[in-house]
Amino acid sequence: MIEAEIDMQLSQLAGGLTPDEKRAQKQRLLDEVLKQGERDKWLQRFIAEEMLYRRAREEKLQDDPGFQALTRNLERKILAQKYLDGEFAKGIAIKPEDVKAYYDAHKDEFKKDGKEQAFEQVKNDVYGAVRMQKEMEIQQRILGELKDRYNVVIHTSKLGGK
Repeated sequence: MIEAEIDMQLSQLAGGLTPDEKRAQKQRLLDEVLKQGERDKWLQRFIAEEMLYRRAREEKLQDDPGFQALTRNLERKILAQKYLDGEFAKGIAIKPEDVKAYYDAHKDEFKKDGKEQAFEQVKNDVYGAVRMQKEMEIQQRILGELKDRYNVVIHTSKLGGK
């Protein structure tokens, strides 16, 4: 359960990390939680959540229309993100030379106080930028394919914007 919770947190917060950094971050978080005092706090939170969950089920809160609408909305968001994450995993392979080439072509983006920073100082930031660019490319490609597949046309003139 601890690992599953940490994996969920990392998937939400660590998209720009390299796989090695993500593994290291997961290990740091696991080490932190598994310390005696922290493990006990985590266990207390987990037990409290489980008891509250059971009580809410007994009171049939899952049947509340507001809860059901929220659940459908969360499911939509989670499944859409899960699909994208799978496509990112299949379609993104960032090599060190990709990161260096991006840095060389975009040095101005990584200046600090108007001064160029050495690649080693900003390597993680560059990796994040490359990752984000690749994610955006994949997302745009997928959305284009899906618009065609589902025959989606967005009439922006009807939105009232410019």
